[in-house]
Amino acid sequence: NAQYDLRDIGLILAIGLAGLFAGRKVGLPVAHLTGPLILGLILSVSGTVSVDIPEWMQNLAQFMIGTSLGAQFSGVSRRLLVRGLGTGLVSGVYMLMLAGLAATLLINYVPAGFAPLFISFAAGGLAEMSLIALTLNFNPVVVALHHLARIVLTIWVGTVLSRRLFSPAEKS
Repeated sequence: NAQYDLRDIGLILAIGLAGLFAGRKVGLPVAHLTGPLILGLILSVSGTVSVDIPEWMQNLAQFMIGTSLGAQFSGVSRRLLVRGLGTGLVSGVYMLMLAGLAATLLINYVPAGFAPLFISFAAGGLAEMSLIALTLNFNPVVVALHHLARIVLTIWVGTVLSRRLFSPAEKS
């Protein structure tokens, strides 16, 4: 493990805060996550900085996300949880099969192995999949941007379809 000093932590926090501000300013979806990720990507790809996240920071992020997700189940009945578990298992297996298919089809065309491609296409929350990528030592920026593209594409296609399918009839 690398040794981090206060300058490294300060750089990570500065990128996070600047990305948060910029993401909110331009109206990015999930700006608190996508803004810092995009800024980190730009700074990393341009060679301006090399950002490595300390293990304790990764653990803290996982704890915070897990706690906030778990708190959302407060007050949910056992029956609803069991029903949701069954539906979630079926849809989860289906989506993992699709991610595996996408990774298999793209492996000869993309300079990445099967596992990073699979994580990039697997269904899951942006923050959660980024943390999985960090845990597996994959580039979290690449994985997060795949998921961000999926979210933006879904919102865009949904908006276009809703306008075409549910637009009010023109008055004659």
